[in-house]
Amino acid sequence: MSKPWLESGSLRDYPDQPRASDEPTAMVGLFTFLCVATSVFGLFIVSYNFRMVLPDWVSMSKPGLLWFNTLLLILGSVAFQAARNAGETDDVKQVKLGVIVGGVTSILFVVGAVFRLAPTDRGGRIFEPEPGQRILFPDHGATRPACAGRPVGLG
Repeated sequence: MSKPWLESGSLRDYPDQPRASDEPTAMVGLFTFLCVATSVFGLFIVSYNFRMVLPDWVSMSKPGLLWFNTLLLILGSVAFQAARNAGETDDVKQVKLGVIVGGVTSILFVVGAVFRLAPTDRGGRIFEPEPGQRILFPDHGATRPACAGRPVGLG
């Protein structure tokens, strides 16, 4: 029986030994990030549902800016997907258009999120008095850097 922790040399010297993973590092990192992000947003949803059961719950108002920001997120995702599809067919003009539209909608989303959360800073208060606002405040804070990183990640 061999003791692999006592072996010396590189992995190339032992081609018959099983490797830890044949997946590229980027795919493992992406999968890990997606798992963590899904867990965080899942926990926000669970905590929101738990909070709704308490007697002091007041439904959160749905301002027009919320729907506008949601539309911007959808348009940005569609634009980036269109740019990706155009990249597979080597259509440089459509790639540029998709990246520009996606980047602009991402920046507009971040600006809209800042304006949406700006009333929470008035008068020295950090959170709105509504429980729905308090519980979703970290969610807004987590979404802004993610969307701000979209155009940055494109180089």
